[in-house]
Amino acid sequence: MNSMMGKITNLGIAAKLVTLFMIFGIVPMAAVGYLGSSATGEMESAAGLRVQAMAATIADKIDRNLFERYGDPQSFGLNKIVGERYHWYSKESNAIAEAMNQYVATSGIYYLTILVDPVGDVMAVNSKDAKGNPIDTTALYAKKYAEAPWFKALQAKEFTTKQPFSTPGNDKASGTFIEDVHVDEDVKALYPGDSGLTMGFSAPVYVDGDLIGYWSNRVKFSLVEEIVQDAYQELKSAGWPGSEITLMGDKGQVIVDYDPSSQGTEGMTHDFDNVLFKLNLAEKGVGTAKAAVAGQTGYEMAL
Repeated sequence: MNSMMGKITNLGIAAKLVTLFMIFGIVPMAAVGYLGSSATGEMESAAGLRVQAMAATIADKIDRNLFERYGDPQSFGLNKIVGERYHWYSKESNAIAEAMNQYVATSGIYYLTILVDPVGDVMAVNSKDAKGNPIDTTALYAKKYAEAPWFKALQAKEFTTKQPFSTPGNDKASGTFIEDVHVDEDVKALYPGDSGLTMGFSAPVYVDGDLIGYWSNRVKFSLVEEIVQDAYQELKSAGWPGSEITLMGDKGQVIVDYDPSSQGTEGMTHDFDNVLFKLNLAEKGVGTAKAAVAGQTGYEMAL
């Protein structure tokens, strides 16, 4: 049967998560054949546009959710208690850490909130997770973050000011440095059994015009994964249970691979050995992936 070829929907999200790639069988061959060749093109176009609209919705939700995180490290650092020096570096009864615990509980999306001084020594870190359970972060007070990418960027006053593929209205800001999704070793150590997939949102902290340190929020990437899972449920309800949703980074590297029908579960899987961060669809020559990375939009129909 005839097929339509376009380019996969490319939609921006914060922190350089720039493309969403969706692949699935639209309708059984027999059903299309029964409706006749004159209707085939119209059906494919309608289905393709519906997929493209769904992709736009997914990407917009991701983009807006992550963009909301952009201002958090800047606003958290404005808390007056941050400037009270007698709380700095205290592993116990740290009022700054208590404020951090409240931020973590309220947002529900942070693994860690870390405040370091201008040389990278930890001044405060949350001591409870998003559910209010204690986490032993005392070991972090002995760490130095002077070599961390986010620390170096902030020290050099390098901020993430524009995301090239972000949706309109979410593409310009300043004052925060964003780290792409990665496995955060601090998170892995403090949250056993967790994937550790994290995004970083970090900003300098000033008191009375003087730099006192840098605030880094370590965001759960599950925020993005849950949006993808919710989208799959919508597609499944629409009669497309074989849907696969793949999210790529700015170079075409796979960062979310969600294919419940093939993976045998509707839970999120993480194949770090073969897929996540290692499989690059653009480098593999996948045309739609290459088009997406190039900033083109559209859809592909395949049976």
